[in-house]
Amino acid sequence: DRVSGYRATRARERGRKSMHVFYCRWAGDLLGESAEGALQQKRRTYALADAKPHFAPDRPCDIVHIALTLQLDIAQQSLRGTCATTVRAVQEAVPGLTLDAVDLQIIQVRQAGGAILPYDYDGQRLRLTFSEPLQRGMPATVEVDYSVTKPRLGLYFITPDAAYPHKPVQVWSQCQDEDARYWFPCFDAPNEKATTEMTVTVPQPYFALSNGTLLSTTRDEAAGTITYHWLQDQPHATYLMTLVVGEFSERTEMVDRLPVQWYVMPARE
Repeated sequence: DRVSGYRATRARERGRKSMHVFYCRWAGDLLGESAEGALQQKRRTYALADAKPHFAPDRPCDIVHIALTLQLDIAQQSLRGTCATTVRAVQEAVPGLTLDAVDLQIIQVRQAGGAILPYDYDGQRLRLTFSEPLQRGMPATVEVDYSVTKPRLGLYFITPDAAYPHKPVQVWSQCQDEDARYWFPCFDAPNEKATTEMTVTVPQPYFALSNGTLLSTTRDEAAGTITYHWLQDQPHATYLMTLVVGEFSERTEMVDRLPVQWYVMPARE
């Protein structure tokens, strides 16, 4: 019995090795390599030959919370608003903060409480200086008033055109992996995560969807607008920050006693 068990084990090992050689030979044929070369190499280099190392940016501060207050002008494909970023210093004596911000119109930068902050902006990055250096562990909130028209990436305004005159009006974001910087100033790196908040004002009758929980909806009949206030209390990367605007039908289903809302275009329920 012991001899039979040994022979069975050896047979299984030979079978696995044969299959391994077969698949390596098959892969080698596809890649123009010999079976022996495929076995020795085991895997091909993932990066392209001319690829350069790409490292995460320095983190002098931890990004704690991002709060956007936005007003959309869909007809002009533009938005204006304020981005309030709360940080906590992780290094000693942090003099300032650098935020990614591409092709934005920077109006004013201030620290929460009203102190105007000096800044430098080159169209790619916003470098601001705190009123006094932040010591390790100290929090601060920086508010940036800005606007942007027809962002190149990150946020897309969809409107009717000559080729598609009945196209529904919509606005939607797609920031993966570093495109959030095209519509609001931020530390735009996937390794940085923060809670987020969005208060967005849109023309009636449009609905605005964002991350997390809808805290409030406020109508201004005189201005013909609706303001939606969303809060996401789970930290996440900037590329996951979502804004979707349009006319939608809302449906709610219960899943394990949890209400789940979903939205579709009218008549497509």
